Parts: sequence; structure tokens; C-alpha cells
Amino acid sequence: MISPKQCARCGKEISPDALWGLCHKCLFDEATALPSGEGILSAKNRQFGDYDLGAQLGRGGMGVVYEAVQVSLRRPVALKMILDSEAGSPLAHRRFRVEAEAAAKLDYPNIVPIYEVGEHEGQSFLSMKLIAGNTLREKIASGDLCLKPKGNANSRTDLRHRTVAIVRLMATIARAVDHAHEKNVLHRDLKPSNILIDREGQPHLTDFGLAKMLEFDIGKTPAVALTISGTTLGTPSYMSPEQAAGQRLSAASDIYSLGAILYEMLTGDPPFKAATVLETLRLVADQQPRRPSVENPRIDRDLDTICLKCLEKNPAARYTSALALAEDLERWLRQEPIRARPAGVPLRIGRWVKRNRPAAALIVSLFFGFAMALELLHLAHQKQKRLELIRANNTQIFNEEIENLWRDTNRTYIHIHSSRLAQLVDADPRPPSPDDVRLTFAAVIDADPWGQATKYAPLLTIIEERMKKLCGRPVLIDLRLYKFNGDGGQAPVTLGEVDFQRLGALRYIQARKTEPDLQLIACEVLPKDGVIFVRKELGITNLTQVAGRRLAFAHTNSTVSFLAKARIGRAGLRGHDFSMVSNLGLHAWNADLVVRNKARTDSESDVYNHREVLRQVQANLFDVGPAPRRYFEMNKNRGKGLVELESFPVIADAVVAKTGTPAEMADAFRQSLLSLSNKRERQLLGRLKHDLRGFAQVNDRDYDDLRSMLTNEVRLFEASAPHGESIHSQNSQVPRDR
Repeated sequence: MISPKQCARCGKEISPDALWGLCHKCLFDEATALPSGEGILSAKNRQFGDYDLGAQLGRGGMGVVYEAVQVSLRRPVALKMILDSEAGSPLAHRRFRVEAEAAAKLDYPNIVPIYEVGEHEGQSFLSMKLIAGNTLREKIASGDLCLKPKGNANSRTDLRHRTVAIVRLMATIARAVDHAHEKNVLHRDLKPSNILIDREGQPHLTDFGLAKMLEFDIGKTPAVALTISGTTLGTPSYMSPEQAAGQRLSAASDIYSLGAILYEMLTGDPPFKAATVLETLRLVADQQPRRPSVENPRIDRDLDTICLKCLEKNPAARYTSALALAEDLERWLRQEPIRARPAGVPLRIGRWVKRNRPAAALIVSLFFGFAMALELLHLAHQKQKRLELIRANNTQIFNEEIENLWRDTNRTYIHIHSSRLAQLVDADPRPPSPDDVRLTFAAVIDADPWGQATKYAPLLTIIEERMKKLCGRPVLIDLRLYKFNGDGGQAPVTLGEVDFQRLGALRYIQARKTEPDLQLIACEVLPKDGVIFVRKELGITNLTQVAGRRLAFAHTNSTVSFLAKARIGRAGLRGHDFSMVSNLGLHAWNADLVVRNKARTDSESDVYNHREVLRQVQANLFDVGPAPRRYFEMNKNRGKGLVELESFPVIADAVVAKTGTPAEMADAFRQSLLSLSNKRERQLLGRLKHDLRGFAQVNDRDYDDLRSMLTNEVRLFEASAPHGESIHSQNSQVPRDR
């Protein structure tokens, strides 16, 4: 059985008269356990001394506030208690007393009065007037007291009404703060959440937990008498520079906080706000705030000036009192000239120099070095002109080689040295060195070698630099572009002609049969689906119903076509189950086509082939066909009488290394590919291949399902094609590298 001197929940030792038999922590946990006010606020245990507790109104770093009724006076109040985590802290009790004593000294309509301060069963509390309404923080967030555009309420009339409401409210708050200063009280934590707005729209200043009560020293001016030793207590975004630095504080510190609140009401954000408290404090101490009219051009320039005068780094340059601020705001309301004036250019320059002495010295030195800067600019211009001449010369030579490549049936590739790739990205070629490791990367393309080279060049340059760091020696990577000719030959990487090659999934499986020790480096991260579709008018809803129909493929060696055959085969259908099966492929590697249309790229020819399937199915020349999803959905094909029967993922291309590649080089190339992840690198990958997001680790076992399709569904499908139709077995031609 639990001892009467132990907490009924956790067993911690407590005083015999502890409230509800709970320690401070369990009492707080019970109070905040349910938003509805159950637990501590249930019917039998909602009494706290002379107060009947209601819902929790809010909580801060030190206290929690409840709506309550003072039973003896039948008076609604807001009851504040110290949080359990602070209950034993002498500092928390001291701040609690300071708040009560400070507020008790103040008698002003716009300052929330304190009714009672006391202690009940070891728990300190204070009761204050209950203000029904919202905090200024909530009003700013909703846009009611903020000039940041909200919805369609952007008319001049709406802007004027909101501006007047903001200025009138700030003038009232400033007068309340001035009353506190007259009573020798600094608030030190002015912020939107400490200002309550009642249902009539009147503001009420509350939460004097960080207040400091002062006495005037004889013979001193009020500005000096209100000066104290400060700390960094407060809220960073609304804290004055001297408070952020832990220096002596004066009434000017509260005036700065009023300016920060006005700034947020004008722009929607406080003048300084960073990801961390320390960074925010640094900005408060070192940076000048941007003009509110820069953040929101519709802000009146006089309000700009008033706000920035409050936010001066030098306390002496701010308003002399909160009353002076209130009077300037009221002048604005009466459309009279304000007293504050914007800082002139000489003053702004002087301020900047004082804040940035090292930068000012740097500017002077830069002035004397201006001639040298001009000379360096001239040299850079000359270098750029030289690079442009080199690029133009390379372009001409390269175009001649391209023309010869596509016209000469005996040539199969074009080789581009690393030095020329560097020139394509406007970099100076590095002189060769005996320590260089020279590698060759290969890709098979349909057309446009120049376009492909300009896309590969920046990526290979990045990989060179990363491999150099990983291997500790210079690495140069040449690019070899093979033209696709469909002759069924081996991949260059299996013949040892190149060190690394990008292969399509089908081509990789074929190459692995030829060269079992081929090293798999990585695979592309390319979210891509294929779709098997039919004309909507046929009323077909699944693959088993397409038997007897006319089936079209883009080209037999397309990965999408291959996977579509496998899906159809797994649905129990074979080639002979269709009335017609045809491949419509128009390959861009055809020499005549390249001559007629030099601009056609690998991706463009692929688009053409798949779009031809879509077009012919729509034209009722065929009934069924596959295509990549993005081509199927392009131009709203769903709205053109086509419906999707089934979708399937398209297996990504792979990058492989030739047999015998040193493990150090293979690992360095793999790590360099996997590290292509920042924004610029993703953009370069997207230029190389649509939607290519990067590269990922891959294992040969990941291709086992594809091997099974080759052996089973696809082989059986193609072996039973209708007589005379153009279906080829998977070994008849080299699969396309996409």
C-alpha cells in the first residue's frame, strides 16, 4: 500500500497536505493531460483554494494560466501558477513575485490588473482580470492586425482601415508602457503574445514576469534613473541590442520592443528572425533592419520612419519616451507631420562604418587596388574570349567528325578526350601527367552526338574531381559515344574497349551472359512506369479480354515493349492469341533519317516511336499497345478515347565496369555516381535523361525477375506470333539502351 506521504501516481515523497495527494509534477501532468479540461479539472477536484478552475488558457516558460472563478466573489479571473518544472526554483518564485509586485504598482486601463497573490498548499499563484478575446499574436497571424496581404482584401480602403487600426492600437500600447515607465517599471519582455485584445478591440498589457522595478536616484534624469544591469532574458526577435548583449537597460529597451512589434504588424514578420536563438541575437546586435516598405511597398513612408526610429541600434537615437512614440503615432492618425525624420545618407554611412570597421578598411584598400581589379577583369575577359574561340573551333571539328560518323557505315563510335570535354564546360584542359589514370566511359546513342557530349561533359568533369580525391591521384575520363546500329554485337565494355558503360537492363543481362565477371556499378534512379492501353470504345477492362485484337509495339527492342510482352504473357496470352502483332519502330539511327533531321535526339526518336503507337491505336489501325506513362498522359490521351488496362514499372538502366577493372577505380567511380545529389547536379542529370534523379546501389540478383521473363513469358509470346507478323525474339537484335 502506498504511504500517505508518497505521491499517489509516482510514489515520490510529498507533504501530508499535498493537493489531491499528488506531487507538483503529477499535478501538472494531470492538469494538462486532456484538452477538454478533464483530469484535474473533473467535477470532484477542480477546486484550488477559493478558485474553481476551468480550461487552460495558455502556458509559457515559467507559468500556466487557467480560466477560473473566484468563488467568494463570484468573479471570473485568470489564475496563473508556476509550472511544476519551475516549482522548486528560487528564480521562478522571484520572477513570480516581481510580476505581481510590478503589476500591482500599475493602475492603467490598458494594463491587466492583479487581484490577488498567494500560495495554496505549496503552490504559488496570482489571479488577474480575465480578458475575453485573443492575443495580438493571433490577430497578426489572422491578418486582422497585419498589413501583409491576405486573400482578396488588398483594396486601398481595406489597407487604410487596417493601417489605422494598427497605429491606433500601437499608440494605446505605447501610452500603457509609458505609464509603467513613470512608475519605474521596465517590462523587458514586450511581444505580441503578451498583449491581449478584448472583444471591443482594446489592447491590454500583461505578463510582467521579467519586469524590473526601479527607483529614481536623486539628481539624475529619468533616462539615467531607469538604467539597470540587464541580462539576455526576453524573446530574441523583440529584444533590444543592449538587452541581447546583457548590457545596462533603460526605457529605450522597451521602446525598441514596441518598434519590433510595429514592424511585425506592418510586414508580417519581426525585424530579425533566424533558425537559432544565437543567430537571431547576432542579427539583433549587428544588422540593420530592412525598411518595412521594402518588405511591403504599400506601407506609408512616415510609418516606415517611426518604426525604424524605434529600432535604432543606439538607445539615445530612439524616441526619448514611449509617450513621444505614442504622440508621433497620433500625429500620423491626425494626418499631421511627424517629429521623427529618416536618417540622411551621411548618417547612414557613418553608422555603417562604426558597425563594420574591418569592412570599411577593406573598402579603402579596394579603392587603392581598383586599377589592379580592372586589369584582372581585362584578363578574365581575354580568357573568356580565348575559351569561346576554342569552343568554336572544337564545335567545327566535332561537327565534321559527327557527319563522318553517321555517313560512314564502318565507323561505330566517336571518341572525345577529357581535355575536349573540359573545353565544353569552359575549363582549361590540364596538362597531361605520367601519374594520370585515364579511363573511358561509353554510351550507346541514336543521334545528336554533340548534344550528348555537352550533357555528359559537366558530369564527367565532376566525377573526375571526386575520383581524384578518393584515389589520391589525377583521373581523366574520356567519353566514347557508340551509334546504335542494331547488329546484335557485343557491348564494348564486354570486349574490353572501354572501362565503364551505361547499359539498358536487357542489354546488361545479355552482356552478363557473354562476360560473367562484368562488374555492376550502379543503376539509375528513374521513376518510370509503362502502360498497356486500349481504345475506350472497345469496352475492355482487363488484359484477358484483348485476345483476338490487333496489338502494336513501338519497336521490339524497347524495354517498355519487352515488359509489356511479359505482362501480357503472365495474363496467359501468347502471340498467336492476337489477330495481328506488329512493331512500328522508326529508328533514328537510320542514316537517311539522320541526314534529313540532324536535330533528332535519342529521346526524341523514342518519343516518336511510342507516339506512333498511340496515334495508330487512336486511328483504329490497332486496338492495343504499350507506351511509357508520361507519353500516354501527354496531350491528355485519356481524353482522346484511350483507357489504361495495366501499368508496370520500367527497369532502370545500369552502369557497369569491364572485367578486371581495379577495385579501387570501380569503387571510386561508384561513390562518385552515388554522390551526385545537389541541386546543380540533379539539373545536369535531368538534362542527360528526363526525370533522372541520380544513381543507386544495385545487385545482380535485382535482375533475376527480368531474366525469368526472357526465359519464359517473352520467349513463349514471341515464339507463337501470328504467321508473317514482325515479332522478333529477344536475341535477334541488341536491346535499346534505355
